[in-house]
Amino acid sequence: MAPKDAAPVTTTHGFVTATIDDNLVTLAYSGEVVPLQTLADHRPAPSSFKPAALAALASDDETKLFGELLALAPSVFESLEADKEYYIFAPTTQFVLEFLGEHRDDQQWLARRNLLVDPYISQQFAEKPEEGPDIKYESLTLETRLVGETKYVDLGPGEAALVVSNPVPDGDGAVEITSGFGNSTLVHAEGIPFEGGVVKKCEGFFTLPRVLETVLGGTQGRIWSSALEKANMLKELSEDGMATIFAVEDDKLDKTKLPEPDQLNKLTYDGLLYQPNMTDGSCLTTRGGGLRIIRNGDDIYVNDALVTKTDVISKNCVIHYLEKIPKYGTCIPIISSVGSTAVVPKVPVLGLSVASLAVCLLM
Repeated sequence: MAPKDAAPVTTTHGFVTATIDDNLVTLAYSGEVVPLQTLADHRPAPSSFKPAALAALASDDETKLFGELLALAPSVFESLEADKEYYIFAPTTQFVLEFLGEHRDDQQWLARRNLLVDPYISQQFAEKPEEGPDIKYESLTLETRLVGETKYVDLGPGEAALVVSNPVPDGDGAVEITSGFGNSTLVHAEGIPFEGGVVKKCEGFFTLPRVLETVLGGTQGRIWSSALEKANMLKELSEDGMATIFAVEDDKLDKTKLPEPDQLNKLTYDGLLYQPNMTDGSCLTTRGGGLRIIRNGDDIYVNDALVTKTDVISKNCVIHYLEKIPKYGTCIPIISSVGSTAVVPKVPVLGLSVASLAVCLLM
């Protein structure tokens, strides 16, 4: 309860007003849950979306319980936008029961979800690309409804947490969704279409992102985290803006010799770059130089270093792990005669491997 003399407090999420003892106050959010969007610049999804989505969920025994969970706290529907379609990634019964079991001791959890959007739920809603490729056939970066500046996402006002979908090889249309910490969740091939989108059954809730230090520490990046901290970069990257970090896992580094600040800067790109958006032959202008992206089948190279793990997602950064610290140089984009970036050859040239070719292309 706000004190009698409480003054209005603005938040990055918007606000809620209340009158307490004849005083108009503004209530701030704790960041534990994602608030509803304010009315400004928000055109809500049509009223038909919610009943259509709940009917689709209720039509399959494996998604029915997730639908009942949404019906108990339908606030997530308030944040959906008009003129858009959505994937609803619905955890099947087994995983919903596990999720509820983890929250059974939280007496206020269901009560507060009547007004606020639970982050675990909002991250299961993702915008369906307009006239884009089907996630069954192509890797895509998807925008979820986990929006705002909270403990789980901090990409700026109104910016949403992203997840990455990748088709499962020979999976008959199944996909893997990569979320926080780079964890993957299997999504079944079959879908339940409805007016406004499609329900996709999945094996669990997506992992929520956490702060950069926590994610590095939980994904074999402790040495890189220590190097960033020593270079006074860790706090800045964790708190300000968005960044892509190319790092090397602990077991491939000498813990007695931390990467130098110039190496860290050369492998830090200001902006978010996920695996589906790594264009073959493109150059990234990092804080300390240039990096060339080379794609060869399923393999991705950064200069001469193979990417061993992509899309390790944190609160406001994405990490890609490399097999080693790459060689550096000035990366100049290859421009075709029509002004677009030319594709770097994917086959060996003059007997050079793709990795060697990457080095040769650094001018």
